[in-house]
Amino acid sequence: MRNLKVLIADDQAFIRKGIRTLLERFKHVEITGEARDGHEALQLIRETKPDVVLLDINMPGLNGFEVLEEAAKELPEVRVVILSLHESAEYAAYALRHGAAGYLPKRVVGVELEQAIKVVMGGETYVSTSILEKRARKCTEAQNPVVADFR
Repeated sequence: MRNLKVLIADDQAFIRKGIRTLLERFKHVEITGEARDGHEALQLIRETKPDVVLLDINMPGLNGFEVLEEAAKELPEVRVVILSLHESAEYAAYALRHGAAGYLPKRVVGVELEQAIKVVMGGETYVSTSILEKRARKCTEAQNPVVADFR
């Protein structure tokens, strides 16, 4: 089995280091690089053509959504998983509509990261269970959950 190539893009060094430490525990994972800003992320995506990009939203230069949209146009085979402080179904939906294969809040990365990578590499979409649970609660609390806005 060949190694899965993963790129980490986050402006905070300690976050990159933490994600790297988690990924180093997984079998068959090769970290192809780390990006500190959106421009560097896009450049490394183009150069290394990773299988998966773990991408923060809030970065200097180009933000994560801008990187996502550009990468999705140029290299649609690259699977992008957004890692964000924003635990919002709206952010997740926006990311998925613009080419992301997955969305994880940073607070659950340790628990769900390996599962998310497996799912997106299997061609599926992954959204953190914490976001899905919040959305389900919101729908059940709505006057008419059948027509609750799920965008």
